[in-house]
Order: sequence, then structure tokens, then C-alpha cells
Amino acid sequence: MKNEPAQLEVTYRMSFPDKGNKPAPPGSEAFVQKMDQLLADLTFTLHVGRTQSAFFSEYVFDETDQIENVLRGVLQAENEYYFDAVQQALLKKVVTLGTEQFLRDDTELTWTIHPGKEKDINGLTCYYATGERKSPGWEPTQIDAWFTKDYPVPFGPADFHGLPGLIVQVQGAGAMYKATHIKQLAGDQVTVDIPKVDADDLMLQSDFVEKMQKMVPAPPKSKGKQ
Repeated sequence: MKNEPAQLEVTYRMSFPDKGNKPAPPGSEAFVQKMDQLLADLTFTLHVGRTQSAFFSEYVFDETDQIENVLRGVLQAENEYYFDAVQQALLKKVVTLGTEQFLRDDTELTWTIHPGKEKDINGLTCYYATGERKSPGWEPTQIDAWFTKDYPVPFGPADFHGLPGLIVQVQGAGAMYKATHIKQLAGDQVTVDIPKVDADDLMLQSDFVEKMQKMVPAPPKSKGKQ
């Protein structure tokens, strides 16, 4: 993939809109407080080129904070996502237990646009779409998204892409990304820097999921009445 100049810089914030629907477990007050603090400070950046995008966060986690170290994995804020619209190729860099691994995405993402359903988000006219992501080894994930035709590019935050306009807001698996600022870039001010990764260093997303599942011990089976 040849890197290209970025035309837009989009800032996103992350939230969990359904978090308040369930009471926090006893003893989790410090965890919840730290989560709220991180979400108030954490921002993500999407660099948009003519045919490519890069999504990442420059937030630096405090490695001496035990709770923050747990949350850095929960929020997956150290992961990076690179999409090439011509090749329809999504490259992910995931960080697990401090180790980087590049993945080639083999999930299936399909969208349904709902004509006539629109709303204003930060001064942009946005249109509604629902999606479904099918990932090998996981149940399908349902997605709600709002995109704008003011920026007719097929890019969005994290691994969301493929709509006929910039994805301004998207929610899936409980997490929501919402664009808070869009900046026009000129010339070679910023480049969409897609890493050059040797094919031998790439792992399929489905293989990575299977590996992670094997690392997590299965819950103990309850004993039935004798």
C-alpha cells in the first residue's frame, strides 16, 4: 500500500451509552471512576486520504496504575486500524499484554441504509444505517451508524467503513464513537501512514480470535443434583 496525503483529520470520542442502565457491581467504584476519567480525556484520530484512512489514539496510559492497565485492554485504545478502499483491505494492529500483532481482517461487514431517517450531528446532516458484522468465532454484531454525505468518503472510526459518506457516529457491542471535530488538511501536512508489514507477520483476524479464546479459561461447569 502506497501512503498518501491526508485530506481530513477527524477527532472522535468514545462512550458506553448503555453503561448507566445496569447498577455497578459492589466494590467496582474505583474502576468506574477511573473509566469515566479516561473517557473524559481519551480521544481518537482518523486521518482520511483519497483512498486510505488511519485510525489511532495518541493517549499515553499510566503503566504504574493497575486499574488503568486493565482499562487500556478493555478500551482497546492502543489498537490501530488502516483501511484501503481500493483494495478493500483492512489492516489492524492490536496490542495484547504489551505485544503488538498485525491482523488481516477477514470479517464480513454489511450495511442497510434507511432512507428518510436523518438528523443533525454537530451541524452535519447525517443519515441512518444499520449494519451487521460477522466475525469467525463470534456471534454477529449489530451496528447503528450515522454518516454524512458532506464528506463522501467510505471511512469511519476503528474498523467501521463502507458507507457512502464519513461515519460521524457509530455504536456496536456497547461502545460508541462520535466525531467531535473535523479539520480540513492541506498539501502534505499529514500523511496516512499505513505500516509496511511482511505477509509472514500477518495473522488472520479469525485465527487471532481463536487464539485469544484458548487463552481464556472456560467457566467451571455447575454440578447438577445427584
